[in-house]
Amino acid sequence: MAEIDGCVSLAAEHPLQFAVVREDIRRVVARRFPYSVYFRAEDCRIVVLAAFHGSRNPGTWQART
Repeated sequence: MAEIDGCVSLAAEHPLQFAVVREDIRRVVARRFPYSVYFRAEDCRIVVLAAFHGSRNPGTWQART
């Protein structure tokens, strides 16, 4: 959980440093676990869409957008 919190904090501090994976959705990859945090950067905040395991079907999180 701490690793995911760190990813969210990093995304909130520097949202534009992460690559766009689909339209306006960006991804932070966790270092210690095979998880990624998908988010949208807005003017004054980020919106987390998913914390997702790397081996799952990406169509699952894409259906949330």
